[in-house]
Amino acid sequence: MKNLKIFSGSSHPNLAERICKNLGVKLSKINIQKYGTGCFEIVLGENVRGCKVFIIQTSIPDFNTLHWQLWELFEMIQAASKASALEVNVVFLYNSYARSDRKWTGRMPITGKILAEFLEAVGIDRYLGVELHSEYEGFFSSKTKIDHLRIYPLIIDFLKTKNLSKSFILPADHGARKRFTPVFDKLNLPCGDVKKRRIGPNKVIIDSIEGDIEGKDIFLLDDEICEATTVMEIGKVLEKMKAKSLTIIAAHGLFTGRAVENLRCLKILKQVAITDTVPVKDEIKKQLPIVILPIDKLIARAIKEIYQQGSVSQLFQIN
Repeated sequence: MKNLKIFSGSSHPNLAERICKNLGVKLSKINIQKYGTGCFEIVLGENVRGCKVFIIQTSIPDFNTLHWQLWELFEMIQAASKASALEVNVVFLYNSYARSDRKWTGRMPITGKILAEFLEAVGIDRYLGVELHSEYEGFFSSKTKIDHLRIYPLIIDFLKTKNLSKSFILPADHGARKRFTPVFDKLNLPCGDVKKRRIGPNKVIIDSIEGDIEGKDIFLLDDEICEATTVMEIGKVLEKMKAKSLTIIAAHGLFTGRAVENLRCLKILKQVAITDTVPVKDEIKKQLPIVILPIDKLIARAIKEIYQQGSVSQLFQIN
């Protein structure tokens, strides 16, 4: 892998280091020059001519940090592209703008599409995302390769450590059911349905939960935990239905706003299992029963597949 170069922005350097360790390569350095005008410029610390470059970045759920790190990403992409890299592959672990995929009123942009166009404009060849929002792939043109990385192996390995004799899988909504069907099919576990209505940005009504809930250990599957409004409302209904325990499993753990308070109010909450696509603050880990499902090995495998074969299309399918 002598012509493999991996760079990281400032969003998740610890994960980038672990990915590199799995691959047996060193994380390449970048130099950042900051100016009194408030701007900065990035210089790649290594020659990338003829190399397959992978740039690792994620979205930190903070207004100022997020947009600084997006600009880091744009600069690293263009620096590699203009320095004659053979390929510029972006590993965007979590993309905050992926859900901004439509207009909900007049006179507004579709910001998810803007971000995709920016990435292509600065020189991206491939976009790798983890549990992508369903509409986001369509924002890129045909010239950009898209790899949608699934976390099925992590969820299955986690569930296999549990006593599943009295367990019940509950997707958080119709989208989650479609997304995670291969998981509960593989483990042959009973699965229910949640019928809900969203009546505001942070307000949902749970109309019904279908399934044999009483006395069961519930495993609630979703793609992300943001303010935890939906899982809180589902949890309250599960308590009324006399569920024994609740374990939440999600790809991305953001824990913004009142997420901690919303989750702590659930008496049946047993664990919150998330991958580390986004770093979780220590104070949040102290307040919630969080279990981290490390994603570095899966990302390393994906990078190796792309480097050697040019695709990860079979990598995360369930055998």
